[in-house]
Amino acid sequence: MDLKVHITMYNAENMIQPCLGAALKVFPGLTVHDFGSEDNGPYYVEQMNNITIDYHGRLSGEDYVKLKEQVARESKYTFWIDADEVWPEESLRAVVRHLEVYSVVNGYWRNLKVRDGKILMCEPMHRGAIAWDSTEFRIHREWPWEKLDTRGRMVREQVQIDAQDVWCYHGVLLNVSNLPDKKNRWKKRAHRDDECKDKVWQCLPDLPFPYKHTEILEKPKFVWYK
Repeated sequence: MDLKVHITMYNAENMIQPCLGAALKVFPGLTVHDFGSEDNGPYYVEQMNNITIDYHGRLSGEDYVKLKEQVARESKYTFWIDADEVWPEESLRAVVRHLEVYSVVNGYWRNLKVRDGKILMCEPMHRGAIAWDSTEFRIHREWPWEKLDTRGRMVREQVQIDAQDVWCYHGVLLNVSNLPDKKNRWKKRAHRDDECKDKVWQCLPDLPFPYKHTEILEKPKFVWYK
């Protein structure tokens, strides 16, 4: 299958290694796209085998979408992973299996957080499109309104699947970096926390992957972009 896996990264030194380690179990070559990291994340990536890292710096939302669209056209199928996501091997294999039938695969998050010394995992939350046929679909809006659109021609009859067997551990509510949160990241984390405030959480005996720090910053010091 002509499929390329891309990882987006910005200040994710505490999660990028388990993220890449999990993906490498299924995909032999990965590309990391770094958007101006100031922590040790890029250093950790450069020490790993079978990984290419491209440095883009900080991009506007419009330029970010253009980059993802350009990269997606390099292969028939594209699969995007964020650096704060750790995908179980069976979920990664399910993505490949579903792409053999469907044009778009929608997956799920299992958000993780630490409260009062306890590790909690949320019930599955819909993540949206994670992998798709790049010859049939394109990205045309940036986050948080990121959306796929057809390329103006007929697509396969079976367009997409909401795959319950495609999910990942999502560390957006963990400290993904040792650097203080910048305002935009904290706003995103607060948005995700609010999304799952009424969800069911289960207590885990330990995190399901190696992770250096487990405390969450309740009231971080914002660092404004220069």
